[in-house]
Amino acid sequence: MTSNLFQPINATVEANAETERSFFLVVTTFFDSFIDGDMMKNTLLINALIVAFGMGGAVSGYAHGGDVKQEEKQLKFIKNGGKTPVKTQLEQGINAYFDDVVGSGDAQAPISCGLFRIEKGNPLVYLYDYDDIKYVISGSITFSDGQQTVEGKKGDVLFFPKGAKITFSTKSSGLAWACGQRKLF
Repeated sequence: MTSNLFQPINATVEANAETERSFFLVVTTFFDSFIDGDMMKNTLLINALIVAFGMGGAVSGYAHGGDVKQEEKQLKFIKNGGKTPVKTQLEQGINAYFDDVVGSGDAQAPISCGLFRIEKGNPLVYLYDYDDIKYVISGSITFSDGQQTVEGKKGDVLFFPKGAKITFSTKSSGLAWACGQRKLF
């Protein structure tokens, strides 16, 4: 069973296979030496764990998700990707947040997917410069393009074409999975 402590870094660590191997080597070595009771090794390995967590945070802070290189032809698995913390505020004073989880490295046909969360408060108005799709995971989100207004609930799918100006709001909160024809934010 995986501890919640490690959940937020799963997607980040998987973004860089070398970092992932290093991180798990450090964690494995730490727990092996901890069981052996070697205090000097424990101190050194605790410092290495702090550096490993820092590297994971640096990758996350830079890319906001895992970029899959175009030449990669293997399946990309992001364990608990749907539980990625959504904490990047889209606009000051508006309770709307977005974080990428994964994206392609294809410059000709990019695609990026992530989580969008909105809470009660001022609405978010967003002008799309790419095609985008949202799938409501939980709660409800009100979407308006100025012509029509719909309340998206769990299981609903919405398409926003490039050039659409959409107003997002909610009566309480909502969470959606979003995929857009764009590079990682």
